[in-house]
Parts: sequence; C-alpha cells; structure tokens
Amino acid sequence: AIIGLLVSSYITYTHYAGENAVCVVNQEKECNSVLDSKYASLLFGIPNSLIGIFLFLAFILLSYSRIKNKNELLFYLSILSFIFVLIFAYITFFIIKSFCIWCFISWIMIIAILICSILLRKN
Repeated sequence: AIIGLLVSSYITYTHYAGENAVCVVNQEKECNSVLDSKYASLLFGIPNSLIGIFLFLAFILLSYSRIKNKNELLFYLSILSFIFVLIFAYITFFIIKSFCIWCFISWIMIIAILICSILLRKN
C-alpha cells in the first residue's frame, strides 16, 4: 500500500503541477497519453490518482487499526479496487491504446493487496 501511495502521489503531483510524468520503461509520450486523457478523471472530475491516494491511505489505516472486522473491510475494499483496475486496464489498453508504467505499478499493488486480503480472510 505504501508503494501504491507513493506512485499515486507522484501521478497526482504531475497532474496538478502540469508536468509530464517521467517514464523510463517506454516513451514519455505513451505514459502521458494515459495520464492526460479524459479518462484520467472518471469520478466527478477528481483525478484517479488522487482517489488512489485516499484508497491506499485507507488500506494502510485499516491494516493498523483495531477494528473488529478489518479483514472483511480490507477484502471488500480490495475487491472494489480490483474492479476499477480492470476498468482502467481496459480503457488504457483498448480505448487509449497506450501503456503507463505508473498505472501498471499501481494496479499490481492493488492485485497484491487483493491476494493478501483473501489470505487474511481465510484465517
């Protein structure tokens, strides 16, 4: 969740600073075509990366909380997050027809959190 928080924070920073994201895996044009697209702010005009910050903060806070059903909450939040990952991946690959390493890292973190939440739920 900390890695996801850092990635989301960086993407949010580039959004509000009006800067291009640094992409070392592919051409910067590819990464920024995703980050600058109309799909980069799907809910009420809020950048997806800013929502990601709050999401990863929620995962961190829930992980350290003493809430009785925190494993259930983590599981359902990670399922919801994974659904959005599927939507964003579809949009990125099939509508924008591009790739963003920062988005990909964030998606991998969500998948890792989902797997961990499934394992926690079994205990």
